[in-house]
Amino acid sequence: EFDEEKIINMQKLEIDGQVKKTELIAEIYNQLRFAKTFDSVESLRNEGQSIYESMIQRKLLVVKDDGKITSKQIIENETLMIDNFQKLKQEDSLNTNQLNLIEVREFNDRFKQFNPKGMNDDQVKACDELTKDKRLTVCIGSAGVGKTTSYIKFANEFHTSRDRKVIGLETQTTTSKALDEAGIKDCLNIDSFLMQVKNGKIDIKK
Repeated sequence: EFDEEKIINMQKLEIDGQVKKTELIAEIYNQLRFAKTFDSVESLRNEGQSIYESMIQRKLLVVKDDGKITSKQIIENETLMIDNFQKLKQEDSLNTNQLNLIEVREFNDRFKQFNPKGMNDDQVKACDELTKDKRLTVCIGSAGVGKTTSYIKFANEFHTSRDRKVIGLETQTTTSKALDEAGIKDCLNIDSFLMQVKNGKIDIKK
């Protein structure tokens, strides 16, 4: 007796996820030949075509945009896989955010060595913003509010802990001293930095 499940689970369909229409119909013909006797090739072809159209109509088989055939089960499995991937991605994002927040809190504990009160809300927000790994993060604050001792120092620790090279750009002597206090080892004035980038000595990944 002809078994539709054998068509849906044919080896090539399971391996490649899709087959050409001619390959699938040939498999239907092949199974029909062993399932029953036909008085002519024409009757075999007619029944095979009828079975194919019925399976398409009942959505057991699906014709893709490129004309190749796949099965409903394969599409459902692919959809499930994509959904699971999205869920894992969201969970990973949440876990990363939680770990980053822990780093901010741990840095704040160390910061209390300089200021017993710890970082203020604005400094915590600035450090938290840095952990989002944006291409550009701008921190603006008046002189003496703690940009160097909090945000810049945290930025250096955060990125060096991830094996990233941190370069401090200085505009004047006081800037150089502040960057040094923040623990940044590689400090250059802007002209020197731009020249080294131009000459290929410093590679900035886009």
